[in-house]
Amino acid sequence: MEFFTTDLNGLTLINPEREDRRHILESVLQDPDADYPEVYLTTDVGIVIGYRTGGVLFQEEDGEITRLIADCSLDAAEKVWTALATGREEALDELPWTYLED
Repeated sequence: MEFFTTDLNGLTLINPEREDRRHILESVLQDPDADYPEVYLTTDVGIVIGYRTGGVLFQEEDGEITRLIADCSLDAAEKVWTALATGREEALDELPWTYLED
């Protein structure tokens, strides 16, 4: 599985290791006043999972948030990113998502 992350500054890392992914997630907590307070992991099959200030994990499709988990801990967000980084997309189906309506 190929994937990349995007940090608070818009910098991209391709296939970063677990420690680097954790650091990117932690940066949301360290700089809550950033202009764009979210970070992303994007897979080669087009899954985009973001994490933002306030502990919100979300999935985007075509640039729109389709579902989210409020009050998501950093550790839980890291588990989701790790599942995707290791090719386990089905793990997303087990999460307690709130679906957003159009």
